[in-house]
Amino acid sequence: MEEANKILFNLSDYVSIVLQYFSYVDEYAKKVKEGKVENKEFIKEANEKYTELDYLTQRLITNIIQKFYPHKNFILIGEETLNEEYDKKIVDLNNKDKLEFLSSIDKITPSNIKVPIDFNKSIDVTNSEISIFIDPIDGTKSLLKGNYSPVTTLLGLCVDNKPYIGFIHFVFSNENKTFFNFPGHGIFEYTPQGNKFVKQCIKTNDDKYDFIISSTRATQDMIDFTQTFPNSECSHESGLGNKMVKCLLEDKIYFTTGKNSVGIWDICAASCILNELGTDIYCFNGEKVKYVPKKILLKDNGVICLNKNKLKTFLEHVKKNYSDHI
Repeated sequence: MEEANKILFNLSDYVSIVLQYFSYVDEYAKKVKEGKVENKEFIKEANEKYTELDYLTQRLITNIIQKFYPHKNFILIGEETLNEEYDKKIVDLNNKDKLEFLSSIDKITPSNIKVPIDFNKSIDVTNSEISIFIDPIDGTKSLLKGNYSPVTTLLGLCVDNKPYIGFIHFVFSNENKTFFNFPGHGIFEYTPQGNKFVKQCIKTNDDKYDFIISSTRATQDMIDFTQTFPNSECSHESGLGNKMVKCLLEDKIYFTTGKNSVGIWDICAASCILNELGTDIYCFNGEKVKYVPKKILLKDNGVICLNKNKLKTFLEHVKKNYSDHI
């Protein structure tokens, strides 16, 4: 193929663009938290709620990807459904705050954030399929209750259906931290104040089974299942992105609350980060999660576990002690 038609994906530029996107999400979210802008609620399928913040956050990243990566082989799959009808209902261009938020795309350029020189890497994606999975606001239920700490934005990018680079961004945290992996270089924590990139030292203990499960959907049977492991503890948290970071930094184990309870967009970022450690999210049948570029739910339960020895034991316990009613 001629050089002019080659599609090079510059990872340094992509990291810079995504981190700028998060900063504008933070600005708008701060107005929501302070009550300076209204954040209307809506109901979608299965009686799930979403808000204007969910929709606008996905609309902005969709516009950004279309602007910077207008290639046919770049596909974005988001939790929310974007269409003209919803745009008319939610994207009110007469609203100064919404217009300012969506117009922030005009301020974003790849050179605006200085990323580490080691990140200057490009890959040829001319013949590859690039799928980007976005959960614009993970933890909407917590957001609506005024519990802001577990709320994240999740962004995962796959190359030919394989997890590659993922971001977990804490929208309402004081430091607006982002955790992400840079392929081949490790896992980093980014803090916009001071433009700090800190590589994470990930540690795990073979002997301790410290579980973290849903604060709203966990059942007694799930808790009983965790007690079949030696030296086990169990705590409850909201937000899948929040739970993933605790798995990463605190060596916790998370498993989903049932089949078809989690969307692929919820877990792609976590899979990307886990891949940097040589592991992945596994289904209870022992297979890795597959990331086909479609808006689908995980058809089997999944588990996040950094430690391969504990993961093996976990899957063995699933066969012996876990049943569908859990």
